[in-house]
Amino acid sequence: MSQSMRGTPFVPRGRATEHDFTRELAPLEPQSITVLIDVSNKCNLRCCMCYFAYDSVFHRKAIYLRPEQFARIAQTLFPHAHTVYLSAGNEPLTSPWFTDLLRIAAPYRIPDLKFLTNGLLMRPEICEAILDCGVSQVHLSIDGATKASYEAIRVGGQFERFVENVRYLAQRKRERGATHPILQFNVTLMRSNLRELESFVDLASELGVERIACRHVMAYAGLGIEKETLDAIPIEANRAFRRFLERADRSQNVLVVNFPDLFSTGEESPPPARSLSAEADPSLPKVPFGAVDKPRRRHLRGSNALQFQGWALDAVEVAEVWLGREPFPGESSAELEDGLVRIGRARFHNGSRPDVAMVHRRLPLSYRSGWGFELRREALPAGDEMLVQVHVRAVSVDGRKSELGRRTLLYSADDSDEPYLYCRRPFENVYIDAEGKVYPYPDCQTVDPFGDLGEGKPFESIWYGAAFSELRQRIIARDPPAMCLTCPDFINRSVDDRNYFSARAIEQDFRKPFGFVDQPRDPCEVRGQSVMIHGWALGFDEFEGVRLEREALAEEGAGERGRIVLGEARFVAGIRPDVAAAYPHHPKREEAGWHFEVRRDALPSTEAEPVVVHAVARNRTGQETHLGSRRIRFVAAAP
Repeated sequence: MSQSMRGTPFVPRGRATEHDFTRELAPLEPQSITVLIDVSNKCNLRCCMCYFAYDSVFHRKAIYLRPEQFARIAQTLFPHAHTVYLSAGNEPLTSPWFTDLLRIAAPYRIPDLKFLTNGLLMRPEICEAILDCGVSQVHLSIDGATKASYEAIRVGGQFERFVENVRYLAQRKRERGATHPILQFNVTLMRSNLRELESFVDLASELGVERIACRHVMAYAGLGIEKETLDAIPIEANRAFRRFLERADRSQNVLVVNFPDLFSTGEESPPPARSLSAEADPSLPKVPFGAVDKPRRRHLRGSNALQFQGWALDAVEVAEVWLGREPFPGESSAELEDGLVRIGRARFHNGSRPDVAMVHRRLPLSYRSGWGFELRREALPAGDEMLVQVHVRAVSVDGRKSELGRRTLLYSADDSDEPYLYCRRPFENVYIDAEGKVYPYPDCQTVDPFGDLGEGKPFESIWYGAAFSELRQRIIARDPPAMCLTCPDFINRSVDDRNYFSARAIEQDFRKPFGFVDQPRDPCEVRGQSVMIHGWALGFDEFEGVRLEREALAEEGAGERGRIVLGEARFVAGIRPDVAAAYPHHPKREEAGWHFEVRRDALPSTEAEPVVVHAVARNRTGQETHLGSRRIRFVAAAP
C-alpha cells in the first residue's frame, strides 16, 4: 500500500462516483474467486510470534469443520473457485477429518488446491491422500533452519520430525512420478533467523522443497516480539537478504516466490553475484528485455490512479525501469529525456514474479525481475481532455536501453473507466472459519463476520451484501478503514513504513469471556419462592465474574441498558466436569460452573408477564459477553 493512501480520501473522478463498481468488480462466476477455509481453529504449536502464544487462543475450545458442513460449503463455493486454501491461520492437520475433506474436495478438480501446515502431524496416510486428491501445493511453515532456532521459535515443535515428514512426502511424490504437490517453505523473517537465511535454501534443496516464500514478522502486543522486527537494523537485514537471494539464485532448483523489498538505507548495492557475457553466449539478450503486464489494454481511459506492473531482465543487471510520456505541443525540449518527459521510476519487487524467474532461471537477478509503478493523475498536466502516450523503458547498468511497452491513456471530463484498486482482496477472496462464518480475508482484522453459511442464506446475498459492499466502496474511494493501513498483506512492499512493524493489540478480541446458561428451561414458570439459574463461564487473567440482571419495567427507569442488577453468580469448583473435559488446558476449567438463586421477592409481580433475566460474563477491562437469558414467571401455588 502506498503512502499516498494516507491522509485525504481519494475520490474517483467523474461518473465513477455514481457507478456501482462494488458489484461489477466482484463477479461471482465459474473459477472467479479464491476461497480460504480454516477447517480447524486449533494448532499443536505455540510459536513465539503467533497469536497461538496467547492462552486465550491456545486454550479455546476446539472447533472442527465437520465433513457434512464442508460438503455444503464445497457445493456452494467450489464451482466459483480457481484457488482453494484449506487453511488460513490455524493448523489444518489437527482436524480429525482432514483426509475426508480432501476426498470431498477432489471431485471439484479445483485448479489450485493448497494448504499451509507446520508438517508435524503429517502421517503417511495423510501424505497418500494429498497425492491421491490433486493437492497442487503444500506450504510448510519453518522459521528456523537449525534444530536450535526452529525449536526456540516454533515452541512445541521437533525439528527432526519436521524434516522426516517433509522428506517422506517428497519421496512418495518421486516414487509415484507425480509433479504435484509443489512443496514450499514459508519463513517468517526475524532477528532470530536472519543469519541463517541461506541455510533455508540448502535445506530446501536437500529435502526436495522447490519454493521459498518469506514475510516480515508481525508483532503482536504482549508477546515481546517487537525486539525481533528487522526495521531497526535495515542495513544488516538488507545484507542478509541479498546473501539469501543470491544463494537461491545460484541454486537453480529453489525458487523464491515471495520476499520483502530491501529497506531504503542509502547504502550502495553491491554488484550482482553473477553476470553473463553476451559475447561468450550469443543467445543472451543484447539489451534489457521484459514486458508491461498491467494495464493489460494498450488503449484505455485514464482514471485517477493506474497501476503499471511488469518485469525486466538482462544478462548483467537492469539498473532502472522508468516511465515517460510523449511531450505536448509547446513543452520545452530541455525537459526531455530520450524524447520523453520523465514521469517516475518504477520499483523492483523481490520475489514478486516467480513465473518469470522460472522461465529465465539462468539469468542473474531473476528473483527481482518484477517491478511496479502507480501513475497518479496529478503527475500529469492539468486538463480534462487529453491523450497521453506513456512509454516504459529499461536501462542496464552498462547503459544499454530498450522499451518494454507503451500505453495510450485518454483523459476526459466524463471519465467512467473502472477505478484502480490498491487492494483486490475483498473483490476476489472469501474466508470461511471453522464455524462457517464468512469474512473478506484472513488478514482483514474484522471482528464481526460478514455472514454465516450455516444460516441457509444464499452465498450471493453475503457476497453482495452490505458489509462486503461497504468495504469495497471504501477501497474504490481510496478511503480505507483503519485495518487496511497496516494490513499484513502489504508488509513486504511497505518496508519503509514503520507502522507495519508496530505491535498490534489483537488479543482483546480473543480474551472475551465465554460460557452459557444451561438451566432452567426457557420460559420458566415457578410455583415456589425461588428458582436456581445454572451455567458456566470461563475467562483468563482479567476475568471478573458473571452478573445477573433483569429487564426493568417501563416505570422503573433503569438507565441506558434498561436493566436492574440482581447480583453476582457464585462459582463452585467441580460441578461442571463436562466443561473441564472440553477445555483440558484452561487454568480455571475446574471452577467454571456457577449458579444464582432468583427469589420471588427480588422481582416485581410477575404473574401477568414474565421477567427477563440475563447472565453477563465480564472482564476487568470492560469486555462483556452475554451468556443467555431466561423468561421467569412466578405463579401462585396450587391450593
